[in-house]
Amino acid sequence: MSSVLFPSFLSDVDEYARAEAYWQDLWRRTLEKSKKGKGWRSPWLTTRFANGTPCRDGNPIFSAVNDTQKLGIRIIQHPPSAAIDLDSWTDEFGESSQDDRIRELVISCVPTQQTTAHVLKLLCGWVMQEASAA
Repeated sequence: MSSVLFPSFLSDVDEYARAEAYWQDLWRRTLEKSKKGKGWRSPWLTTRFANGTPCRDGNPIFSAVNDTQKLGIRIIQHPPSAAIDLDSWTDEFGESSQDDRIRELVISCVPTQQTTAHVLKLLCGWVMQEASAA
């Protein structure tokens, strides 16, 4: 397994910010590669404590949504001690009304160069199928 990127992201605010920027850059590369960037906005999901302070727990470390296509992406970053390298699944987010639901690709990983390459493929595949999702 290649070395873990941002191993102290949960305990180091600066490293957490670098991890967020890393995922934002991967997203930018995804949109450039797919040429399907219209309609996407990020961040989509954010978590905060009751006092308004951002909750930096890695869920999500990155999120994006395309409201028109009703597609979303959420990346969950785990620390190196996690028993997971990479997992992904689809989910639905929103109210029970079909008009409000967002189909979401959830990617859960410990970031390494190897897992990042797989994440890029997953993101590109999700963005490329957007036209058939509506």
